[in-house]
Amino acid sequence: MTNKHIINSFFILIFITSFDIIFQENMPTPWLYSTLKIFDEVYIILFLFYTIATTRGRNNKGILKWVFVFFIVGVVGNYMSHSSVKVTFLGAYSTIKSILLFWCLTQYDFSWDDFSQLKKMFMALFPIVVLSYLFDILIPTFRSDIGIVAQAEDIRMGLRSLGGLFNRFTCATLYTLFFFLVTRYYSDGKMLKCKSLLSVFMYVSTFKIKDIIGFLIAFSISIFKKFKSKYIVLVGTVLYGSFFMYQSFMPEHYDQYFNSDDDGNVARVVLVYTSFRILIDNMPFGVGFGMFASPTSQQIESPIYQKYYINHVYGLNYESDGGCFMSDTFWPMIFGETGLLGTLVYLIILYKAFGSYVKGFLKDTSDKRYVMPAFFFIVFLGSSLGKPVFSGPPHSLVVWGIAGIFYSLCKKHYVNTYKGYEISE
Repeated sequence: MTNKHIINSFFILIFITSFDIIFQENMPTPWLYSTLKIFDEVYIILFLFYTIATTRGRNNKGILKWVFVFFIVGVVGNYMSHSSVKVTFLGAYSTIKSILLFWCLTQYDFSWDDFSQLKKMFMALFPIVVLSYLFDILIPTFRSDIGIVAQAEDIRMGLRSLGGLFNRFTCATLYTLFFFLVTRYYSDGKMLKCKSLLSVFMYVSTFKIKDIIGFLIAFSISIFKKFKSKYIVLVGTVLYGSFFMYQSFMPEHYDQYFNSDDDGNVARVVLVYTSFRILIDNMPFGVGFGMFASPTSQQIESPIYQKYYINHVYGLNYESDGGCFMSDTFWPMIFGETGLLGTLVYLIILYKAFGSYVKGFLKDTSDKRYVMPAFFFIVFLGSSLGKPVFSGPPHSLVVWGIAGIFYSLCKKHYVNTYKGYEISE
């Protein structure tokens, strides 16, 4: 399998996991949709075996050691919680599968021409996405007509969130962020500024607050050629100003999450403070993989929700709503399942994987070897406060996958000419 084949399969992986709900609505047989639902799990397992067999895993062994330590910490928590072997391994794999994808991609020597192939496939969707946004603007029922749920308008200044054909607004921000980075940093041609601005409009019009704040932080860093420590005040001002505008213009949304007299009914808030209780009660290992705030905990009907008396909250109850919000966050899952020790190890893994990109980006914010992986990481770090972007598809596949591809690209000089992509070693 050539690098081009790997890039093509990576794009297919992201595409399928991005539109799973649309597939659900239009698949003729349930088993076919069920197969697509586990596509990312199967893909990563097969890719892992193929990579080990063909490359012997020579590169980046250090991060595997930390992943193993993280796995052991979680398993100890499972043992102490008396959870089954099945739950342990399903929960562990769900959490670390995207890191395994990253490690696999670091084993290959990608060229900028390979990245160009990925860029072209994503940008081929750009006119389709723009057209779908136009339909979304002109036809208020567009999303419901194609079987997609809209967001509440009453807590978003009475405005509709726009998402075009994307089944989740967070998928819309994912793709439009990719469009923005490509048109701003990695493309030649006409109308690039217009495409870049259009990408920003599509991103912001989703009204996903954490995504927007994360984008503003990354973008405010990028306006400096070299980011210095004294600019932290400016970035902090941007962050504070963004949050102040959010509080002022969307008070209902703010009150629901930050200033409610009944926070006990907001699933995401409940998961956060319960995760701290679990972390303290199960020091230092947590309750183990698949037991709290994760997709596996939803599937197995984990007893932890009842133990901490939060199973009455909408989205955390198996009987009334199927626990639909149980896996709606990321850090509460890490805190609760792996405890203080696991959280520290996971932070080390993030540093090992993304630290060099962020450092390179801060030294030169226009260096194309670092811009994309660093930008994605900074934005997703903000988004991780509200959704599982480092473990759940398609976001985790993109942020870890791009980091894996750029592992070899950052060692090559990027030269952009009218002929396209060239490599200067």
